[in-house]
Amino acid sequence: MVSSVPTEVRRQIERGALAEYHGIIYGMGAKDITLQDCWHSYWRNILGMLIPSVCAGGALDMSNERIRALGEVTLKRALAAIEDPEAAELHGIDREESVIELARSTAAAGGQANANFHVGELTELPFEDNFFDAAHCHTVMLYVPDTQAALTEIKRVLKPGGILSCRERISASSFFEPNAADSWAVLERMLSASGTHPQMGKELKGAFHEAGFTNIRSSASITDSQSESISVTIAAALIVLATFFWMTMRQPTLAFIAVGPIALVLIAVLGTMALLDIPYTIVTSIITALSIGIGVDYTIHIIHRYREEYTRDRDPERAAIQTLSTTGSALLGSALTTALGIGALIASPLAASQQFGFTAAITIAYSLIVSILVVPPLMTIWGAYQNMRLRSNTRRWAEELDAAIEAVHRRDAR
Repeated sequence: MVSSVPTEVRRQIERGALAEYHGIIYGMGAKDITLQDCWHSYWRNILGMLIPSVCAGGALDMSNERIRALGEVTLKRALAAIEDPEAAELHGIDREESVIELARSTAAAGGQANANFHVGELTELPFEDNFFDAAHCHTVMLYVPDTQAALTEIKRVLKPGGILSCRERISASSFFEPNAADSWAVLERMLSASGTHPQMGKELKGAFHEAGFTNIRSSASITDSQSESISVTIAAALIVLATFFWMTMRQPTLAFIAVGPIALVLIAVLGTMALLDIPYTIVTSIITALSIGIGVDYTIHIIHRYREEYTRDRDPERAAIQTLSTTGSALLGSALTTALGIGALIASPLAASQQFGFTAAITIAYSLIVSILVVPPLMTIWGAYQNMRLRSNTRRWAEELDAAIEAVHRRDAR
């Protein structure tokens, strides 16, 4: 659309869409975000769209007319989108002169006077110190052998308080359909052998710290956000179950026995994924929530059955044996059917579905194993502690009763 409608019409459509978007997020509670903030954020993304167009052109054969035409169309649309942003100037850098020539000619044809392009190296930028307000890299750092030199150079040309945004790929977390995993593995090995960084996406935050950047934020890091959500979910489950066990049994400590073993399930699942080189992606990250949901369900079943058996004769060991022979076998059948049902996704032609099916199956298996092998021993300890408390309280009550009787006898004797 950006290259087929007049600028005034496009700008009217953009502002209308942003106003509607701002109204939605404001109604959802984002009171501190203004319409102007939305507009600035929109333009930062639009400016970033130009960079991959130029970088992609660096891998094309500009002597081929069809490829050159494709590059011109891509650049024309990106340049049209930044025809009148609120930034004074835009500078693009590429080491290939043919790509820069194409970018310049396309910008000139479209009348984008604020777009400038230069031939240069990322580690030797042709600009003065404190020159830019912001810089943007899109899948660039993974191809730069000396990441620190590049980041240091970018930091040099940024003004104090300037912003650097980088969007980098994690090859191990990428999906390709149709499946081209073997070809991609070869490319990864080639990149690693050449000294570049195919997994730069997960190395980037550390590289920023090492280069001296501050106020670093990861806006698209699955691992960080998911790790935080795991902690919050476990804490919420602990609070809810503690409240539940206190209201129903006056035993809030049972919540720790129900939730604690789930940490072992999470460690086992994530460890297995690491050993089998299963990437931690948006799809497979769902498994962590699944681990908590299924695992807590199994542990609660074991705990409730144990308490029923324990209250009969207060024998901790016998209660554990009876629990495993009844509820344990029922959980085994339930887990097997659930694991086989979800595990059928392994036969899917999509790599993402295969990985989800496998990780879901092992999550259910680990949850069952932990519920059977960890929870009954913990409940046996709990039962023994309850017996010890009962004996202690009985002895104390008996001593208090003896003391009361003795006091009555002494009073009557007087």
